[in-house]
Amino acid sequence: TPPPPCSPSRGAARCNMVDPGLVAGGIEDGLLSGHGGGAGGGEAPRDAAPSALPPAKQLAAVVAFGFGVAATVLASMWARNDNVENGYLGGLNWEEHVENWHVILMTVSFCTSASCMALSFRCLPFSKPVRKSLHGLFALTSVATGTVGMWAIVRSQDIDFMGGPKVYYGNLDSAHAWCGLVALILFGGNAVMGVVTFAAGCVPMHLRAAMRPYHAFVGFMGYAVGTAAINSGVTELSVYSGCGYELEKPDYDPAAHYDDLPVGCRVANWLSCCAVVAFVCTGFVILDFGGAPTAKDPRPMPLVSSA
Repeated sequence: TPPPPCSPSRGAARCNMVDPGLVAGGIEDGLLSGHGGGAGGGEAPRDAAPSALPPAKQLAAVVAFGFGVAATVLASMWARNDNVENGYLGGLNWEEHVENWHVILMTVSFCTSASCMALSFRCLPFSKPVRKSLHGLFALTSVATGTVGMWAIVRSQDIDFMGGPKVYYGNLDSAHAWCGLVALILFGGNAVMGVVTFAAGCVPMHLRAAMRPYHAFVGFMGYAVGTAAINSGVTELSVYSGCGYELEKPDYDPAAHYDDLPVGCRVANWLSCCAVVAFVCTGFVILDFGGAPTAKDPRPMPLVSSA
């Protein structure tokens, strides 16, 4: 009779390995996420809700959601107002102001939907199939709004609303444009990976377990690059809108000049702040800080939670 998998005759190293059968089922159900139990905890039911988050992460999830929604509200305020003299972008339509739709849609894609996409699988107290469906819905929303938003800015470069000779503008001539394109590619590619690997089940279970950390990592990197794109885009438009104030002496106390900024410029700056806060809080929720391996649990803790 062969010795059991963790028999001393097999060696300590063999006993420290995770059972492949458990990996196939356990990772799929979030058992190796840092909060859902260890290798010896048994397999959770596939329709079980995720384990409860620590209070700090629960608070961070609420803050991330709130600031993510606030970012889209501020982007809408900034784009819709036609008072360009006060730092706003001039209104919304699909002709001469089509580029303002870019601001709203990319904020929805790279901030609000991206945050909800990450948090939905980790925080919501629903069964795994429901959480997976919501996760996929937010991923689809992110890719769809990002694609339309990218089309809006490309379209705006091809509309002659100023009269006179036609002037063309480049579409990939800044770090902002590069970051936006990279983020959209990461989100789109990761969505395809998720559909093929996890939703459609086109790959074996053990490959799903192996690909899950990479799926989480690519999604989080897309969110990070998307946040950079939002902030660089706000900076570009703020400069274009003439945001700033006049000075008669060195500006050693910028806070004293806050009211000197045009109102639309203040809205834009708060939009950037909200996007950053949503990203940081989302990262705090989905990243595991389990520490170094110990003698009792020699497995390294994952950086990005797969729950």
